[in-house]
Amino acid sequence: MTQPVLTDAGDAVAARPAAFASRRVLVFFFSACGATAAIIYWLQALRMGRFDPQALPIFYSLFIFQDYLPALTALGLLAAALVPGVGAFGMRLASICGDRPITVAGITTVCLSAGALLVYRNHPLSMDEYAAAFQGKVFATGHLTGRFPVPLMDWLVPPGFQNQFLTVSHESGAVASIYLPGFALLLAPFTWLSIPWAANAIVGGVTVLLVHRLALELLGSRQAAGLAVLLTLASPAVTINAMSYYSMPAHLAANAAFALLLLRPTPRRALAAGVVGSFALVLHNPVPHILFAIPWGIWLLAGRERRLNVLFLLIGYLPLCIVIGIGWPMFLHTLHDADGVAASTQAAGSTVLGQWLASLRSVLVLPSVPLLVARIIGTAKIWIWAVPGLLLLACVGAFKERRNVRLMLLAASALTTLIGYTFVPFDQGHGWGFRYFHSAWFALPLLAAAAVVKIDGQQAPQMRAYVAGLAALSLVFLTAIHASNVQNFIDAQRSQMPAVAGITPQVLIVNSRAGYYAGDLVQNDPLLRTKPIVLISHGQSDDEQVMKQNFPGLQRVYKGPHGTAWAPSAP
Repeated sequence: MTQPVLTDAGDAVAARPAAFASRRVLVFFFSACGATAAIIYWLQALRMGRFDPQALPIFYSLFIFQDYLPALTALGLLAAALVPGVGAFGMRLASICGDRPITVAGITTVCLSAGALLVYRNHPLSMDEYAAAFQGKVFATGHLTGRFPVPLMDWLVPPGFQNQFLTVSHESGAVASIYLPGFALLLAPFTWLSIPWAANAIVGGVTVLLVHRLALELLGSRQAAGLAVLLTLASPAVTINAMSYYSMPAHLAANAAFALLLLRPTPRRALAAGVVGSFALVLHNPVPHILFAIPWGIWLLAGRERRLNVLFLLIGYLPLCIVIGIGWPMFLHTLHDADGVAASTQAAGSTVLGQWLASLRSVLVLPSVPLLVARIIGTAKIWIWAVPGLLLLACVGAFKERRNVRLMLLAASALTTLIGYTFVPFDQGHGWGFRYFHSAWFALPLLAAAAVVKIDGQQAPQMRAYVAGLAALSLVFLTAIHASNVQNFIDAQRSQMPAVAGITPQVLIVNSRAGYYAGDLVQNDPLLRTKPIVLISHGQSDDEQVMKQNFPGLQRVYKGPHGTAWAPSAP
């Protein structure tokens, strides 16, 4: 039977200004406002004297210029949630999310699909996204690699991206993603159907069901499940990423399924968790799942009655880890050989092992001051890209439920993910919210729901109503602002592509020196089946020479600061 979200008395209280009804609301309100104001003050200090977003690396540019308005909006939403009636509306939304998860998941999928087309423009913005989308197109054709003309390789794949995002062979013309291909395999059937934008949207819908089920298991009520789902959907970090081509939504969903299977471990569930975990390991790189899974592995080993499940967990991990986790790097190694088969399996295997060890050494470092600053910024982005105060509520929930072992496992996974990345020497570059944390992000709404739903006494209805109302406002306003920022950024990025009115060029040459991360615009079909073909400029004389040799029937029809366009005839 569905539990009531509020009693009649609770509804009456929720209709009044929350701040006048509850001391808890006041404490949360001022604490969340204080943290938000501190972030705004920091952003203002960073913005001082800076007027050009393109003068900064992308990670800092997005934080300083893109996250400022959402932070101001969050401050306003904290106050607006005190308005009479907002809490009651939020509780009705939470009730719908709790009672009708399948319907909510379906609506979510449709909305995210529309966002992928209208907000994200169905465009892999960063090279991380393009590498996965590229490999998904390759798999959709039934091949393992794309094929580019060898003389054009350095024009079709910018040299700085070779063997960083895409592995290329200058002897055979083979091209493949450098990342493990799990997410590309997920994209492949959608790409074959010409709807690659729907993959993450569906993953977003599945995430709703997973969060709902986890909340039921951990907190035992539809009220908690509805609030957890609402807090999830109202956080732009989840919805915006689910419109993108990043693998992070799949990491989140896979880790959520992994945790759900291990909440009540049995040999069968542990085996299934291993299979799900192995897919998480090979989505694009294994670090997100490894950091998330560490507390669960320790917990299983620590209990005598649970240790047998570890064996079944490992058995579940083995097949995909061997076939894809080891097999894909070995395959990529063969691309560097003349015929793709010259190296023996033994030689390839030893080289892969050496590459893995070298890679491990390169991605694990002692934290430096700049790296710690980047992680502090990442934590601030968790705050800005979520329902205002969600991170604070999650911390309160972790403290209050510290005797709930399973909730503490989720909190520990979030903590190991956050701490683990302080030893990874990258600032994430592109990305919406703090994407390095995204694989464990779903722990936040579950812990926050625990903090709110487990409140006892007369103040409980007011606090629940305030948080639900805040989530409802965030769902509308904070999502809209972040979506607008993302859309404007993508449109500005794509505007750097050379174009000429009235002519459909067959070749575009992008001048990366005149743009902001303009090299990311060099994206092509793996078999060059679609036009225009996009090349990276090597300078005017070299560009003209390569066009003369490889596209003799085309003439330059446009020349501008961002590059040139080539078509069969001049206007």
